[in-house]
Amino acid sequence: MYGLHTTSSCPAQNLAGKIRRPGLLATDKPVSPDLAVRLERAGVSTAQLWLSMQSAYDLWQAEHREQPLIERFARID
Repeated sequence: MYGLHTTSSCPAQNLAGKIRRPGLLATDKPVSPDLAVRLERAGVSTAQLWLSMQSAYDLWQAEHREQPLIERFARID
């Protein structure tokens, strides 16, 4: 099914056991470089796109979390 030559009803379950739940977005784990490559090989966009989306998500999360107060560096001209 789904072009992956398997009997599983969920394509995500076929990615070398990386995802254990149905549906890629049902997991709270980040997309690793290895998973991004597997997704690309499965025909689901490019690894670069997956990693770019993960990076953008991680950055957004960091920007919206409370951060410690940081003093600016002094400029040296």
